[in-house]
Amino acid sequence: MLQAGLAAAGRGDGRAARDLLDRSGRAARDAGANGTAGAEGGGAAVEAARVVAEAALGEVTAATVRPLVAVVARSAAAPAALTRLAATLHVT
Repeated sequence: MLQAGLAAAGRGDGRAARDLLDRSGRAARDAGANGTAGAEGGGAAVEAARVVAEAALGEVTAATVRPLVAVVARSAAAPAALTRLAATLHVT
């Protein structure tokens, strides 16, 4: 869902991008609540994807970036999740 949300943003479909990223966020929260291994980085990846999607749509605001900063500040796993997301997006 996360990658589909980013693809939708790349096509300029903000509604689909936000819907898919919202669903990804719920899935990450559910995985974390269930104690799924590695789930702690899922929230960071979703928030990073939101920033990337909003940038692609030309709609980045401080409100878009704030949740990502909060996740990174709370989670030691977040930097690794962000590194994986960057690799997935071929960002160096």
